[in-house]
Parts: sequence; C-alpha cells; structure tokens
Amino acid sequence: MGSGKSCIGVLLARTLSLPFIDLDELIVDSQGQSISSIFETYGESYFRKVETRLLWQALDSPPSVLALGGGTLLDSETHRNIREHGLSVWLKVSSQEALKRCSSETGRPLAQNPTAFMKLYEKRQPIYQDCDFHVNVDKKLPELICREIAERLKKIPNALD
Repeated sequence: MGSGKSCIGVLLARTLSLPFIDLDELIVDSQGQSISSIFETYGESYFRKVETRLLWQALDSPPSVLALGGGTLLDSETHRNIREHGLSVWLKVSSQEALKRCSSETGRPLAQNPTAFMKLYEKRQPIYQDCDFHVNVDKKLPELICREIAERLKKIPNALD
C-alpha cells in the first residue's frame, strides 16, 4: 500500500507498449462498489476471494503490466501462480512514507489505524522479499522508477515476451 504501483504501472505499461491492469479497479468494477464498502459489507475474506478470481483471469490474459493490491501476495498459492505466469516487482517504500501516502485516503480500509498499518507493513515485508526483484521508490520520481524497472526487465531473458 502506498508504493505508487498504480502510477508506476501506467507509466511502465506505456513504456513497454503493454496493457495496464489494476487489480483493485477490476474488483471495484466487478462488485459495483468501493473496496472500503466491500470490506465493510462482506469482510476481508470475501474481498480476497474476489481478488483471487480476478487475478487468475488477468494472468490468463495476454501479457500486461498488472498492479496488485498490497495483500495479494499473502496467499502462497497466489504468489506461486504469479511466479509461474510472470515477474513480480516489489516497489519498496519505507513504512513512514507508505503511512503518509495512505493515511489521508479514505478508500484504504487497512490504513486507517496507524498502529495497525505499521504492524501490517512489518508482517508483509518478508513476503515481498520473495518478489523477482525490488526497487526502492522513496524520494524518486515515477519516471525514474519506471526507467529502472524497464532496464532491469530488459536484462532478464524472455521477460518481455
């Protein structure tokens, strides 16, 4: 949460001439309500089921740049499926920067309590470590982050096929 994945994803997709898919937007569109509303009405478990179903559909589509929600990788089967169908990039943001970016947005139900947010941040760090590569994003312009990812992708055989 708060890493800039939607912004970076759009720029990266444009750079690589690929479609951009934001998983959170797919969820909102499919459910006809905001993520906050889904959490309030049905709970996180329901949200994760919808998220997983739509992720599988996105992974079965032609190559694209896919922005995942902060909790998507928590499920080990999901993480494995992502590894089998593509490359994962961790946009590594510091806890303080992530909290600053997220706390002002009402559409982030898991970021409304700063103490709980920090615990969640710490819990997710080991899972993100398993991404194919990491890019530090603190205090960097989106264009520079995008360029760094694109350059790293070019060095990975078959990454852009």
